[in-house]
Amino acid sequence: MYDEHREAVGELFEGLCGNEQRELLWLLGKLREALREKGIS
Repeated sequence: MYDEHREAVGELFEGLCGNEQRELLWLLGKLREALREKGIS
């Protein structure tokens, strides 16, 4: 199951260039921090 999920996520990222992938990961990290600060995890 994990491998299938990993492959599906990888396919989603294929359409993004390297800079876009890094920016998305940075933004997702910011979202995760904000959710944790609000007690949502």
